[in-house]
Amino acid sequence: MPVNYVKRWAQKVPEAPFAMAYLSDLPKETKLVGLVAFLGAVLVFTLGINSDIYLGDEPTHYRIASLIYDTKSRPVYDPNLHASELGYRPCSQELLWHTLLAGLWWVTGGKSPLVAQFYQTLWYGLLVGVTYLLGKSLYTRQVGLYGALLVATMPLVTTHTIMLYIDVPIAALTTLCVLMLARERFFWAGVFMGLMILTKRNIYFIMPFLLFWLCCTHHNNLLRPYECLKNWRTGLRRLVLFSTPAIAIILPDLYFRYYYLHGVTLVSAKIDRLYRDPVDTVFIHPSSILGHPQTLLTYLGAGLFICLGLYFYRKLYTREDLLLGLATSSYIFLLPPAVILQVFYEEPDPVAAVKHLYSALATCLAVRYLSPIIPMVAILASKGFTSFEKKGWRWALTIACIIQVLVASFYVFQVRKIPPDIKAGYYYVAKNMPPGTCFLYPHGTLLILAPHRLMWDSTNTMPDLAYLFWKANKKEAIDILKRYKIEYLFIEKDKIVDDSTIHNYGGFPRSFVEKIPKLGCFSLEYENSLVEIWKVK
Repeated sequence: MPVNYVKRWAQKVPEAPFAMAYLSDLPKETKLVGLVAFLGAVLVFTLGINSDIYLGDEPTHYRIASLIYDTKSRPVYDPNLHASELGYRPCSQELLWHTLLAGLWWVTGGKSPLVAQFYQTLWYGLLVGVTYLLGKSLYTRQVGLYGALLVATMPLVTTHTIMLYIDVPIAALTTLCVLMLARERFFWAGVFMGLMILTKRNIYFIMPFLLFWLCCTHHNNLLRPYECLKNWRTGLRRLVLFSTPAIAIILPDLYFRYYYLHGVTLVSAKIDRLYRDPVDTVFIHPSSILGHPQTLLTYLGAGLFICLGLYFYRKLYTREDLLLGLATSSYIFLLPPAVILQVFYEEPDPVAAVKHLYSALATCLAVRYLSPIIPMVAILASKGFTSFEKKGWRWALTIACIIQVLVASFYVFQVRKIPPDIKAGYYYVAKNMPPGTCFLYPHGTLLILAPHRLMWDSTNTMPDLAYLFWKANKKEAIDILKRYKIEYLFIEKDKIVDDSTIHNYGGFPRSFVEKIPKLGCFSLEYENSLVEIWKVK
């Protein structure tokens, strides 16, 4: 029976000459965009497997996927990261990306960075493909093609595919959800809505717009208010079709959070500060729009802004653009108020909340948090791309997009390599320190190469960190370090932060590093050109 089924299926597959003829009949622009997307996937995969899991949050994501693979269950917390007898920081983030990667490891026979990079590259391909389909569904094939081209060559998309970040997957799932809405497949839109919620929580800011699309559109055209009221039964039916699969998908996650994570709390138990003298700290994310507005151009690329400029300058916007325009604008306007409410909810002291607000906004307004709306912006910008009447200008802009993505990708490829001396420090720890040794260290890369414990969390499981850095004397420093059973400081010299103007805990502060030999409670255990390991006496 299976053999007959395969034979019948094979008879339906077009023969190779017909397939080649089909490809040869495709327009040159279609071939070009397909080629750029394919080469983009090859580029990010090649650069990814030839560099190290090293930057930002990607070591943490890889670590969580490893825990799921090793334990074959969802972890409540990582016993080696931000965990002590006083309390621990739970794995409260959404874990769909990590669980799927662990499942792929089970299928392929073991944990592997190569498989992780291949998995991430699949998300890149999915994002480019569904961007094309959405542009084609809402407008024309040409708009979809150039929208996909802008996404495929966007520095943010390619660099965050090289890195194991979740921003590309959430952008792909969001675009899939909107595509299903555009095709009036409301059940499947609800399925992807549920998967979005299980991937990253910044998707909450686009949910009001998706509900608006359900209730206030007909064949992707906006209805007038009285028409919405008149067709309330249609809106209700759509809402039921949409919400039923979404709720069914997220119910197990809600159950787990209620019984194991105590709702949405970030820390398992309240940890009092050992020293009450407050220290004001600020952390500005390197890609923050608030702290560094030029990062919009760096991460989104000049090609996108050129096309957007043409879109507005030539007045290419029409009423049919309102849906994507509302999606992007509502997301952007909802993000800051949500951050403000969260800060005042978590910090009951109004004065402390106001002091913390700038840091919270600067962190949460990182460019990568705009990823869910980037495909929709690219589709609108592609109307500016198609406004070039001469093909020479389109070719020139395409070449410029390719150049920008090459520069950005190779830059990330270089900085993603762990320097040999830092890697030597990791190997020294793995060889000479017993498993379970606790280090004060701000990055998760060490956990991938050596099975030790790391403690670094200024606002949650280690609230005394700021006091240790900027106010503690010898006795107080020993009290804090002993309290959290920290045995060593692992300092990467190239990541020491300048705290001369603000107290920045993005890495070891320069003033604290200079103070270490003077405190008299540390001895230098190991040193090379980029690493210092200090032992707590």
